[in-house]
Amino acid sequence: MTIFIIVNQEFNISSHVGIPVNGVIGYHLFKDHPISIDYMTKKITIYNDQNLFQKKVRKYKELPITIENSKPYIYADIEMTNQKKNSKLLIDLGNSDPIWLFPTLIKDFVYNRPNIEDFLGRGFNGDIYGKRSRIHNFYLGDFRFEKPLTAMPDEFSIQHVHLVEDRKGSIGGEIMRRFTVAFDYHNQKLYLRKNRNFNDPFHFNMSGLDFKQEGLQWQEDLVKIETTKANSSFNGFTASGEGFQYKFALKPLFSISGVRKDSPADKAGLKKEDQVLTINGNKTSEMTLEKINELMKSYEGRTINIGIQRKTVKLTLSFELEDPIPYQE
Repeated sequence: MTIFIIVNQEFNISSHVGIPVNGVIGYHLFKDHPISIDYMTKKITIYNDQNLFQKKVRKYKELPITIENSKPYIYADIEMTNQKKNSKLLIDLGNSDPIWLFPTLIKDFVYNRPNIEDFLGRGFNGDIYGKRSRIHNFYLGDFRFEKPLTAMPDEFSIQHVHLVEDRKGSIGGEIMRRFTVAFDYHNQKLYLRKNRNFNDPFHFNMSGLDFKQEGLQWQEDLVKIETTKANSSFNGFTASGEGFQYKFALKPLFSISGVRKDSPADKAGLKKEDQVLTINGNKTSEMTLEKINELMKSYEGRTINIGIQRKTVKLTLSFELEDPIPYQE
């Protein structure tokens, strides 16, 4: 088995997903074993028995895939206006977007309107920029998705990416999380079964803010006394006093890693590197990065009050969530 070690300290996956990430599972595990991924129970099952695996997927929808340069590809239909285009797409579970398309590689590609310029993410080749919009429909086998969000990297961002022949883009985790997914690399098959996420709408981060977790810091909370004895635990310690008790614990620290130009947050005056202390009166130290991002996708018109620290100054700034790319026929 081949193991790759990332030595670039600036490539910090953990800070952008909000949980410790110690590595990535890749081809050398998938090629030797059928694997199922259950997004609802958050479990990965690795099978040594092919017969047991076939029993598992007997009621799933089977789709053909190809394995090229150690990665899985599938053909799917993209409907941007009223015309379907059958397109070869990488299955990229680590991509949090629904779909990525490469406009320069798709004949007669037309950007749907409205669309916006945005930071799309970070890859091994650096930061990726491009446009975001929605397409009319996306078809994966017999499964149809209406008005999915679509990211379209600019030509500069993908110029150093080694693309396999005829690849037009990627299917990301926001599509795949709507299924229980099973891969059989050896027989070049993908198996899908709908889960409770299937009909979820495709929500966009309407704030214009990108967040990252800076790490952990000790924080103190005043809590009701339950014992007069000092005690310790794995992730914190307590010190008791007469009539009160301070509890010290490691809590996450969040900051703004990017602000989309002309977004509600930009107009409100938020800036990159602002430390985020509270959101709508709730301490971010009691939140996760996932929860913060969910709030920014919640619903259009929602008021967001963000308490920040900018160098030595504390501020509270407010804005309303606004979808910059509502679907238009």
